[in-house]
Amino acid sequence: MLMTILRPLINPTRRIAVPAVASIMITFSAVGGAAADRPDSFADQVEQLSPAVVNISTTTIVSEG
Repeated sequence: MLMTILRPLINPTRRIAVPAVASIMITFSAVGGAAADRPDSFADQVEQLSPAVVNISTTTIVSEG
């Protein structure tokens, strides 16, 4: 009875096909997420992020002697 239950899992074609299909599905789902919602141009991104840019400068005065 145990072999009857495990027989579909032992099939060599299924042992290769299931991981192959799973890896293809994972690959294509990751590609779709990376391409979503990106700006049309670099100028759009600069316009959106420019208020967050901060310029910090320091001045050091060195005295002689």
